[in-house]
Amino acid sequence: MIHEGFTVWARQTIESEIFYWKPDKWFKIWFYIVNRVSFKDTRLFKKGSVFMTYKQIIDSTGATKGQVDKFLRWAKEEQMLTTQKSTRGIVVTVLSYAKFQDQGNYSVDTKVETKSKRSRNTVDTIIEERKNYNNNTNVLEPSAKVEYGNQEINKMLEALKATTKRTDFKESQKQQRQYARHMCNLLKKIGKEEFKRRLQLILEDSFKSKNANSLRYLYGELKSAPVEPLNNIPSF
Repeated sequence: MIHEGFTVWARQTIESEIFYWKPDKWFKIWFYIVNRVSFKDTRLFKKGSVFMTYKQIIDSTGATKGQVDKFLRWAKEEQMLTTQKSTRGIVVTVLSYAKFQDQGNYSVDTKVETKSKRSRNTVDTIIEERKNYNNNTNVLEPSAKVEYGNQEINKMLEALKATTKRTDFKESQKQQRQYARHMCNLLKKIGKEEFKRRLQLILEDSFKSKNANSLRYLYGELKSAPVEPLNNIPSF
């Protein structure tokens, strides 16, 4: 028997931003935290929460205090976890712990998953609205539906190629899918209208539009674009 139980990790973890792009220690810290939080509600902590100290994290991961600080700030910004200071340490709560530990949320089927339909429909809407915005018959039509892989990522790549009028991007196929996943997550985070607004601004800028043959560049611009001030939003 294997003692101390187990933790479920989604295969898509290897396509996540923290695994692929962030410093190695950051994922090690994340892995440690997820494996240390409570797997059920207890008298002291709810499921997905745990008390820990910086020393425990540092001793277990080999990270420095600075690396732990930077990771925690980033993870909170990405809404991966929350922290609450206590007398001798911090209480950490992994926000989506219950979702990712529920094996009923996983599917081995490569067909469209119900939970992804809303995001894919949003991407389809972006394609159509961009075509209407351009009023240009030369806008590329979306290619035939790809029947393999994550359909949400496929749809995002299809939409980006259509809106940027490109048949491909400079990155490898693996890197393209990595960035497309990040953009899908960004779309969910900021909403369709804000995503569309940022994409439109990029394509209207001659310099940025020229460099939009790189998904790395495009994702960086979309993510770092300033949020539109409320007083600039038209009323209806």
